[in-house]
Amino acid sequence: MAGVGILMQITPVDQDNNLFAVTDLIPQSLVDKITQTQWLNLTYHMEPSNRDLRRRVHNDQLSWINKWHECIDQAWETIVAHTGCDHLEYFNLDGSATGFWIDMPTYTCPMHTDGELPGAIQMYWIGASEDLGTTWYHYKDSNSIRHSFEFKPNTGYIMINRPDPAGYRKLQWHGMLTPVPNNSFRVSSYSWLANK
Repeated sequence: MAGVGILMQITPVDQDNNLFAVTDLIPQSLVDKITQTQWLNLTYHMEPSNRDLRRRVHNDQLSWINKWHECIDQAWETIVAHTGCDHLEYFNLDGSATGFWIDMPTYTCPMHTDGELPGAIQMYWIGASEDLGTTWYHYKDSNSIRHSFEFKPNTGYIMINRPDPAGYRKLQWHGMLTPVPNNSFRVSSYSWLANK
């Protein structure tokens, strides 16, 4: 158990130990606040290179954002223990370590890698169907599925993107190729992890 009342579970998706499924990251009381937020009424800016379909909500609009950061801080020791990411930290000096995204109808995320980003946690909150989660691939080939995450509230993934001792960094191809349906939107959070 991580933190107070958190039943978080972290499971590697395969033997590479660099991608982990996570469930119940935060307590239900905060899940309820997130899912009941009036997302489309909040101030945001458009994320670049996303065809004006991805909004990043300004965190100062979220009355519960400090509780969010507190929950991640409380869960961090357990995250490190299950993922081996003791070289990373949830660095939240300026309050921007997590962004909350609203993806509008027709939004997709093409297959890509995150380059040298050290690590990330993406969690799912509101979506019209379970097939709006991220799919990971062995190669830049949509037929080489490594793992598909279902889009369910308080579930998601932890990605650790470190090079091996020889400096080789395995490419972790992923994307969300199923468009957000018309008359709906998709809310997820994305936490950037930093090297210590």
